[in-house]
Amino acid sequence: MRTETTHGDSFHSFFLTGTVLLAGVDVSGLLEYVLRIALGAVVVGVSKTISERLKRRKAKKEAATRLNRIRNRTSKKSSHGITE
Repeated sequence: MRTETTHGDSFHSFFLTGTVLLAGVDVSGLLEYVLRIALGAVVVGVSKTISERLKRRKAKKEAATRLNRIRNRTSKKSSHGITE
């Protein structure tokens, strides 16, 4: 009698090996760990988003301030009759 090996057997053996290796894993502890990682990722993402928005707002405000300074210099020169 001859035994034939199919490709499906390798998947079943992989699945069986994974089941045996994970049999001793504390699932509740693993779930808590995954939740902590997810929460940490959310906190980091939100803080980066807020930081980038604040940077953009600050850059926009600084650009407006520089533009106003230039306009003020130009208007003072033209009001005093000074030309370049």
